Amino acid sequence: MKVKFIQEVGTTLRISFGCEKPAINLGNYPIDADVSNPPEGISWEILKDKYPDMRGWGFNMRYNTESGRPEAGDMYYADWMPENFYWDNHKGPYLILVLPNGHEWNIDSRASNCTMKEDRLHRCWCRHGEPPNVTVDKIGVTCQAGAGSILMGDFHGFLTNGEIK
Repeated sequence: MKVKFIQEVGTTLRISFGCEKPAINLGNYPIDADVSNPPEGISWEILKDKYPDMRGWGFNMRYNTESGRPEAGDMYYADWMPENFYWDNHKGPYLILVLPNGHEWNIDSRASNCTMKEDRLHRCWCRHGEPPNVTVDKIGVTCQAGAGSILMGDFHGFLTNGEIK
């Protein structure tokens, strides 16, 4: 599967109701919308009056895909994650890849089977190249986990030259 690099194009106001009823999206907002404050004309009280069984609300990022969400084979930057979250020497945004089974893999994260859990300088997966033409392997300062492959759910494979194999 060839990888496609996607980008954020806006936000969607999302209302959740708990497990019994699926969430709904209400309106699109610009990418630079202040998510700490609701859009003009929207408040908890107004939403609660209109949707009395509402449990919560927030914003979802919208992407330049057909569905507006990341899809299998899509790669994007998670620029909302703080620098040095996993590694003391991490620079730039974290890179996420949506695997064929729909699971999202943070390429720059720590592997669950990392053999150097106390070390904050190595990489469990060493990435090379620029999105979407990225290769992930064990060439670099790394631990003994795996062979550069990813195992999530029922998917086990590699990312080589921008292709999921």
